[in-house]
Amino acid sequence: MKCSLSRLEPNDGAGISGALIMSHFRETEGGDIEEEHGFESPTVGWHIMMQNLCYWYRTSPITEIVKTEEVGDETRVTFKTRNSVYLWRRS
Repeated sequence: MKCSLSRLEPNDGAGISGALIMSHFRETEGGDIEEEHGFESPTVGWHIMMQNLCYWYRTSPITEIVKTEEVGDETRVTFKTRNSVYLWRRS
């Protein structure tokens, strides 16, 4: 599975392509960091961290899933965070 993440708003080219690892994390009420590797796609309430062999990228918490679609062999999820809109793709 390879994933990519592109920031659509603001459209500044931020993101990552060819990510091999994706994890979700969030801060608990007690201030600890909870991490989850089992989610298949972006999940409301969680940050995403994606990593390829030489780079990593992290979002702020996901606030809304705008659209999910299957296009050929690819899954696409458009989602919002506090300040941005992203397109996540998995093939």
